[in-house]
Amino acid sequence: MKEKNKMSRSERKQKSPYKKWGYPFAGAAVLAIGAITAYPMIHTDKPTTATKSAYENRVVSNLMQPIEAAPSNNAAPKPEPTTEKPAGSGQENISKPEGKTAPDKAVKEQPKKETPDQTEAPSMTADQWKNKFKELWSSPREPFEKLILAYDKDTLAQGHHYLFQGEFKSEMKNGQLQAVSEYQHNKEGVMTNPSRLILKDQTLLHLHPNIKKYDKQQVKGMAKQIYNSADYFHPVPIFPGNYALANDNFHWTVVENNENEHWVKITAKNTEPNKAPDAPFAYKDHFTATIDTDNGILLDLKMYDDHNQIIESLNVTELKINDEVQNLDMDFTIPSDYMNMEDYWNNLVEFDDNWFGTAKQAIMKEYPVVEDAFYSGEDGNISFVLSLKDGIDPEKGKAIAKEFMEKVTENANTSEGYQKRGITIWSKNQYTFDVRIDVDQQSYDAYITEHNDQTGLPPMKWNKPTKRLSPKI
Repeated sequence: MKEKNKMSRSERKQKSPYKKWGYPFAGAAVLAIGAITAYPMIHTDKPTTATKSAYENRVVSNLMQPIEAAPSNNAAPKPEPTTEKPAGSGQENISKPEGKTAPDKAVKEQPKKETPDQTEAPSMTADQWKNKFKELWSSPREPFEKLILAYDKDTLAQGHHYLFQGEFKSEMKNGQLQAVSEYQHNKEGVMTNPSRLILKDQTLLHLHPNIKKYDKQQVKGMAKQIYNSADYFHPVPIFPGNYALANDNFHWTVVENNENEHWVKITAKNTEPNKAPDAPFAYKDHFTATIDTDNGILLDLKMYDDHNQIIESLNVTELKINDEVQNLDMDFTIPSDYMNMEDYWNNLVEFDDNWFGTAKQAIMKEYPVVEDAFYSGEDGNISFVLSLKDGIDPEKGKAIAKEFMEKVTENANTSEGYQKRGITIWSKNQYTFDVRIDVDQQSYDAYITEHNDQTGLPPMKWNKPTKRLSPKI
């Protein structure tokens, strides 16, 4: 068996040296104020499992981390064909953004009647619009004097919807950029990973409400440099390059151009979907998009596969720029009960691989139905996986997993590190965990529901089973 056990502490690393407007977009490397590569959050409500397939790792990593980029679907299997256009991602009935009026989302077949605020014939051709927006989306720009931007973004991957909801506020003040962003993710109706980011006085704070911790980072450069830096900002409606809407494969058609309200509606078809089946955008068949013509802001997007199923969507729910902004109401304070992440790491007892190794050896000897076990960990959350032989009763598997976790807990708590400190591995400001068992074609996972300062295993909660996406380990 290959070495699978890994504990790591994520660090802020300089990503590939592209700027949002000057270099090609790389999906998983694009960071945001609403998408910062900070210490991934310790999930005490819905932790992710430790190991998945290579494809699932890419999708879940991109979607569950606060990264503002559409996930890579290079190896994604196509969804089952559907005979009618689905309600899809919950984005069908889209609110009109404040400050910009989005058009009706359904493309009507009957001829449109000319009205005073609508122009039938576009003043620019589809190719001219495409080139204009391509330039806007690939060139550095100045920050807005004031901005309020709220939006929903949904991605369908492996049969699951991943919804990102974000609100971004920024202001230029005394030549410096200050901003507050709040966002959270929604997987199948469950909101997870709320985060808040604060930029003020060239200091970036990343607050994690779930675990009451925060990261602190100094930010260097002028406002324009910070605004266009891939390390700090990437509100997708303003920087939608990772969707590849202006890719050469897409042939654009103008559906409607509202010159009074300053938006244009586009439909586009992928003319070469089979040119490279494993290419990043080969699975994207066609899309409709509504774009603000003043600033190139993507107001609405629906991306379809070749079965006419929505696989990506975006909807701006609020947009106010400069004079349209009356009150930003930005809160720059850190709650008094939040702990600095550096202090947290300095207080953490290092996880010893022997705690896991001896527990694994004992559980596999006692229960031959356990075929393998491994763990991985990052930023204080440890994910354990037990692979069980086919046909075993899932409830028995859960009992084995609980017993296995009790052995890990005992090994850690009786170690010299925790004995000297007088605390336990699952104490507050130490570790959290989740554990998964794979049985037949189902996966069952449980997570810690509260910290335990006493010896013994803290309470665990088992989620509903999910379809097993990864092969047997």
